[in-house]
Amino acid sequence: MDDASHLSPRVREMFERQGFARTAGVRVDSCADGRAQVSLTPHEGVTQQHGAAHAACLTLLLDVAGGLASYSLTHPGEDLVSSSIHIHLLRPGVGVRLIARGRVVKHGRTLSVSQTEIHAVQEGREVLVAQGTMTCVVLRSEAGPQPDGERSERGA
Repeated sequence: MDDASHLSPRVREMFERQGFARTAGVRVDSCADGRAQVSLTPHEGVTQQHGAAHAACLTLLLDVAGGLASYSLTHPGEDLVSSSIHIHLLRPGVGVRLIARGRVVKHGRTLSVSQTEIHAVQEGREVLVAQGTMTCVVLRSEAGPQPDGERSERGA
């Protein structure tokens, strides 16, 4: 994740468990107060046959940015899982960097909804390539860590 000293320990620890995002090369640029920015330098492992970022890559960025924005509003003992993602692919994701900015529009006791825009940096300027909405379910730990390493959780 490069230097993550600018992130809260909770956000750092949670992102370190995001194997798919880390493997793809996602970097957390900022995350606090219901907002998050993540970015990725496109590489062969995340592109489709025409050289643009694959739709799965753009959806991953939406999921991570929106999820982190929501996670920044949770309390210790709470976690999140994605429950729905809706993405609009507006133009090919081609550029030297992809930047996703998520913000929470409604954070409640059981659901957190965020909106995210994804831009490609092309010739020094940002071009909107996708936008979307995601909903996360807020999970609360009933008993904390269990002896076998599993957690007992329920949506509340």
